[in-house]
Amino acid sequence: MPHWPRRAVVDIGSNSVRLVIFSGPPRVPVTITNEKALCGLGDRDPETGELREEAMQRALSTLRRFRAVIETEEPETLDVFATAAVRDAPNGHGFLNEIRDIGFEPRLISGEKEARLAGLGILCSAPEIKREKIAAIGGDLGGGSLELSLLGGPRGDVTNMVSLPIGSLSMQARFGTDRKAAAKAVEAYFDELPWLREVPTPQLYIVGGSWRAIARVAMHQGEHPVPILDHYTMSAEQTVEVCQFVETADPEAIGSISGVQKKRVPVLPMAAIVLRKLVEVSRPNKVVVSACGVREGLLFDRLPARLRAEEPLFALAEDIAERLSGGRTPHADAVCRLVDPIFDETPAMRRLRTAAAIMVRMGNMTHPDRRAVHAAATIMAAPFLGIDHIERTILAVMVKARFNGSINKDDPVIPMAVIDDEQQEYAVRVGYAHRLASSLRTPLYDEESGFELELDDGELLLKVEPRVADFVAEAAVKDFHRLASAMKLEGRIVS
Repeated sequence: MPHWPRRAVVDIGSNSVRLVIFSGPPRVPVTITNEKALCGLGDRDPETGELREEAMQRALSTLRRFRAVIETEEPETLDVFATAAVRDAPNGHGFLNEIRDIGFEPRLISGEKEARLAGLGILCSAPEIKREKIAAIGGDLGGGSLELSLLGGPRGDVTNMVSLPIGSLSMQARFGTDRKAAAKAVEAYFDELPWLREVPTPQLYIVGGSWRAIARVAMHQGEHPVPILDHYTMSAEQTVEVCQFVETADPEAIGSISGVQKKRVPVLPMAAIVLRKLVEVSRPNKVVVSACGVREGLLFDRLPARLRAEEPLFALAEDIAERLSGGRTPHADAVCRLVDPIFDETPAMRRLRTAAAIMVRMGNMTHPDRRAVHAAATIMAAPFLGIDHIERTILAVMVKARFNGSINKDDPVIPMAVIDDEQQEYAVRVGYAHRLASSLRTPLYDEESGFELELDDGELLLKVEPRVADFVAEAAVKDFHRLASAMKLEGRIVS
């Protein structure tokens, strides 16, 4: 079993103070501890700009507790940083000294550095930006500031980094309930960034607690069946509509929505104004929620180039396979070599099929009667990065079919409404193909397995070399003909 190092990050933000401890493969920072307190440091004195005493005391109390938690967890690394509220406050450096008295060594990061780390966090969770050369804008809204950047670019990096003083708390303190004035101010800031209007049909990736809360509202309104924020996607029109709703809705109604913290509700109208104006200016073709931001970007920034280029979907799939296979871990290349000839698919679907091949034995450590359901539930709950909700659902169907689970529209674990009939049929065929590979055994480990699958004039052929003929037992024959039936073909085994 792998032992991944634990990496702790303390983020002293304008609205919340948070401790996150990560584990998991280096390319996929998996949160194992996540604690926060909404201390409101960004709600500074309007006359002096100083941090308020009560907010500092709440933060210091929280940080003392975090110090104790960190000591029990014994992480291998620890990073502590403060952002806009402390950065902009006249008494910010004095506050940092009080934090040092607790035993931390906090860093004060600049607005540009914060924008870069937020952008790297998005790139960490959205490898499609670089892989597909997507024009993308990253936005991270905090309590004190909004960080913007251009993602991807010629080298797949973060450029055009800027920090604007229009965070949700600072906007609320400045404008109160005067939303027209707030919108006008936001427009003025965006007018100073001409590149926002010049990116051709970008995708907008958004980060930050308030914007994620707005996404929760959209998920609630649309009865979205996948309760995962990462890669939840909205059209520009849907984003504007939900922002307009949040700007004027009854706060109690918003606070009653699952996943929306009541303490955040008062600042959501200002957060909605900033997001709406950003969408109106940048005109994205879609808005994507990112689960990763500055904290993950800090870890991603430290990875060697080899690991940064790694496919995060495969990295976590390999971890799941090693934990749940119960013995020798299969070779995805060998599994794919057997089934490649019978699939003609897009690179995106080939990527999902490869991930499923990595996890082809992930049910082995589960009771046989529950393997299919458990495998599907694991896929729907696993902290994958770099897949959207449709892709996650397709992957869940693949692994459930591989373990002979029934697939129907009323599945209790998999939200089948997310995918169409063609995607479902494809995923089931992949699952049956992987089940056949498992029954034949040698295709799990050996690229020269002695078996070949081939499509030939309306038939699915399984060619068998004499040296492996004994592996074609009753179960393998049954699995082969099930695959042929799913592909609407006649099946024939050829010695």
